Amino acid sequence: MRLAFCLYQYFPHGGLARDMLRIAREAVKCGHNVAVYARQWQGKTPEGLNVTVLGGGGLTNHGRAEKFVQRLAPRLREASYDAVVAFNKIPGADFYYAADACFAARARRRRPRVYELTPRYRSYRRLEQAVFGPSSGTRILHLSESALWEYRAFYATAEERTRLLPPTLDPVHRAGSLSADRHTAMRADLGAGEHDTLLLLIGSGFHTKGVDRALRALGALPAAERRHTRLAVAGRGKAGAYASLLTGLEIRDRVVFLGGRDDVPDLLRAADLLIHPARQENTGTVLLEALAAGLPVIATANCGYAHHVRAAEAGRVLEAPFDQSALNQALLDLLATPDRARLRANARQYGQNEGLYRMPEAAVDLIENWEDRRAAPDFAGYIHPELTALARRRPRLE
Repeated sequence: MRLAFCLYQYFPHGGLARDMLRIAREAVKCGHNVAVYARQWQGKTPEGLNVTVLGGGGLTNHGRAEKFVQRLAPRLREASYDAVVAFNKIPGADFYYAADACFAARARRRRPRVYELTPRYRSYRRLEQAVFGPSSGTRILHLSESALWEYRAFYATAEERTRLLPPTLDPVHRAGSLSADRHTAMRADLGAGEHDTLLLLIGSGFHTKGVDRALRALGALPAAERRHTRLAVAGRGKAGAYASLLTGLEIRDRVVFLGGRDDVPDLLRAADLLIHPARQENTGTVLLEALAAGLPVIATANCGYAHHVRAAEAGRVLEAPFDQSALNQALLDLLATPDRARLRANARQYGQNEGLYRMPEAAVDLIENWEDRRAAPDFAGYIHPELTALARRRPRLE
């Protein structure tokens, strides 16, 4: 098959970009020809892929998105691909890899209704409607069952157009270990000594990932605990925006912002605890990455993959609505627990499940064999058992 993969922007440390690349490589491995179209591309062009960058145009993010869609459409028509796979909300695609939460539902929950009159809302809503609305023929590969039901509730998306993929865990995160020297050196680079506890927060978009919440939890620790606790933040974001908070909490010397990193598996293996108090997270693949590395986790329940932390019995999941004092207490409890070795062992064992690593193969199988329901694997074992019942009781949002 001749396949076109389309996304707004590629940067090496983005979860969506990594997922796209893994699926593309699996498709090439299966003998398919893959062309990639992007508005912006950072980093090297992967071997075996034909990448076309259609950059420029637009003064705003939504303007640039619409301009990209306009430039992309004639290219796809001329090339006449067997299937077009979109990794952002692009009208007319044959498949959409649904890594993002429902924009319209999120706006309805978080914004005043007047926001729906803004050009930004109208633009993104048009693009989303074109993919999920009843008149669309785009087939949707969901990563989260809660998101699947939210989209279906808002847009009345036909059930036959949706499938659920297994988790997006990359085999590179399978449990392994660092040499003693490498482990010590990495921790020293992050300012953590032999007797310190190293917390890790990974994710781009610091506000969404809850960096401020993690900082407040660190600052709330008793002085004796705080002196021996470090927090490393890896990912793209505006670290300078937290300068006054760091100063006010008196933790400036306890926190380091690392920027985007290519050695995330090693960072996870060098750390003692992952803290991920995200405000919104369709999946939260980093939760699975931490478990696979044998790392206990604190996460918020609105992360799509938070149920894996519960299933693994390897940390703490904070229920919604978010309560800062609950996060503070959870962090203190996990730092003080004598049972951390058991949590690490539970996490490592959970990460050995082969089904956690099959997403690219499943995605390519569905692209090849969508109409054959027998080709759609059953991933019920990876779904929180309460989600389907709760979602079916959720009323239509419009």
